[in-house]
Amino acid sequence: MVMKEEGLIIRTTLHRWVLGLVVTVCATGAGCGGFSIQLPGFSNVPAMFDLPGGEAVIPFTPLGGYVVVDVMINDAGPYKFILDTGASISVVSPDIAADLPQVFTGTTSIVSNVDPNSISTKFILIDHLTAGEARFERFQAAILPSIKAVVNGEVVFIDGILGIPLFQNLLLTVDYPANQVRVGTVGAPPPDGCSVIRTQRGPGDLPTLPMTVAGREVLAVIDTGNNEFLLLPSSFSDLDFVGPLQIGTATTVTGTLQTSKGVLDGDVVTGCQTFVQPSVTVGGGIASVGAGMLSRFRVTIDQRSSVIWFLSAL
Repeated sequence: MVMKEEGLIIRTTLHRWVLGLVVTVCATGAGCGGFSIQLPGFSNVPAMFDLPGGEAVIPFTPLGGYVVVDVMINDAGPYKFILDTGASISVVSPDIAADLPQVFTGTTSIVSNVDPNSISTKFILIDHLTAGEARFERFQAAILPSIKAVVNGEVVFIDGILGIPLFQNLLLTVDYPANQVRVGTVGAPPPDGCSVIRTQRGPGDLPTLPMTVAGREVLAVIDTGNNEFLLLPSSFSDLDFVGPLQIGTATTVTGTLQTSKGVLDGDVVTGCQTFVQPSVTVGGGIASVGAGMLSRFRVTIDQRSSVIWFLSAL
């Protein structure tokens, strides 16, 4: 790291999760590509959804920067799930999976693009899942251990993850100020280069946001499962920072990675929004914009027209 001021480098363990499951899924014995395989009979995208009146509201509880919703699976629950737009698959815990019809298709290896680790697991069929007024039917979910989160000294166990493919054919709005998620069928407005920005497909077919960081361009995964402001890949390790750095470890679904966090000596820009000297984190393989930035807005993602819409800046 290059630092403009003579500052201390603070080595510590940073108590945070980077939950964004930015993955490539590989069938056992096969090579990896940048996609999630569709197993016979079902896929990551629901076969059907039901939104009364064409739109559904899903209340959420903010938990350390994460969007936590109550869901029912096959009429059982409620379970606590994190809405993670940086996850290319949905996830259920082994306890939930044990109570489901045992419909599996082989073993797969999930390879994270955030850290160098991988984890082997199975996919299981979810017949139907309800969250608030929304119902999603027949899609696959990976089985991964429940997530232990410590927030303000309180231990909370997360039972699963709602990944971005669940909303592939819908308009998804995360209204941070109102603590609501809304899903609907009406499209977003066309891009204007300011508050409505064209997204691009990134790792795992995830939507990415074009940004400049201290004058350098980067495509960052739009990641509600990341509670930092901005996670940058290790190729940004030569950025200038103001003051001391924190050197620590962040936990992902597949493992851990070493990170450096500090106040950027420069600005972060996307559309017509400029963030002056924000706190950014460097480590891992991809860029990911998280709740530290997103929670200032009502954020709408339309995967059908490849746009993101920022409203109601605080």
